[in-house]
Amino acid sequence: MKKTAILLSLVLMCLLCMVALGDSNRNVPLKSPIKGPVLLLHGSRNGTVPLWCSEKFLETYGTPAQLQVIKGENHTITRHRKVMVTRTVEFFQKVFGL
Repeated sequence: MKKTAILLSLVLMCLLCMVALGDSNRNVPLKSPIKGPVLLLHGSRNGTVPLWCSEKFLETYGTPAQLQVIKGENHTITRHRKVMVTRTVEFFQKVFGL
């Protein structure tokens, strides 16, 4: 159940981000139906989704969300995949008590 919620959260985040991507929508408040921990990983050199979009989702999710920017990384996080996997596993361990 929780795994499904996390997957749906990621899909929802992507869909909402596509809607919010235009600069004219930057200040539009978003409401999140997601309750619970959220981890946002964003590459500092992401040329697809601007950092402000992840910052907006951090604001939308509020506590207990966290945004981790991976320095020098692109949108698909291909250069520092081990960092991404480690941070994701640590997040799952914390959330699911593994």
